[in-house]
Amino acid sequence: MVEFEARNRVLMTEIIDRLKLDHKRLRRVLGATLEALDDVSDGSTTAEDRLYCLLDYLGEYPHLVHHPTEELVFTALGEQPSPEFGVDLARVRSQHDFLERATSDLLQSVGTDSIDVDAIGDTLRAYVEAQLEHMKFEEANVFPLIESNLVALDQHEIACRLSELHDPLFDAHEQRFQALYECLGVAAESMQGRAAAATAQYLANRL
Repeated sequence: MVEFEARNRVLMTEIIDRLKLDHKRLRRVLGATLEALDDVSDGSTTAEDRLYCLLDYLGEYPHLVHHPTEELVFTALGEQPSPEFGVDLARVRSQHDFLERATSDLLQSVGTDSIDVDAIGDTLRAYVEAQLEHMKFEEANVFPLIESNLVALDQHEIACRLSELHDPLFDAHEQRFQALYECLGVAAESMQGRAAAATAQYLANRL
């Protein structure tokens, strides 16, 4: 039993660490998104492709991998940590839904022959601010409660989830994001990401 709890705590800690790493990376992407918007405003045509790629990534990884991983942890915790946790959880889930819709709308706006910066500039800046505020809220109100209330999840489920945390930008060199690798400097991180994924898969196979 002691060994199970210790092993489980290690796996849960790995998930929390990965969620924090995701936030760090997302901040880099959001910063690059604002830079791309400024470059488009200055007349750069290559920046239009870069802006679309950044939004494409923001429309994929957070909503298909990062948020579902958070949800796995939220569901396990339920409303155990505090009476306020359920309220905070409802707010986080509402923000997830809003951000998913907002990303989709922005992708449609920039997926045209020519980006109208005047039309989307304020909306995009507000979107970036909403993303940053969302992560700040999670880190201040949700993550600390998770870390202090690591629960006994199924080890195999945790390990399998860790092995599935594949970031198409930072963990692998996918061709569709080629335009972003240099501006974000992710080559070294992709090697680290593949090594971490291999380790997680090994743990999943052992359990």
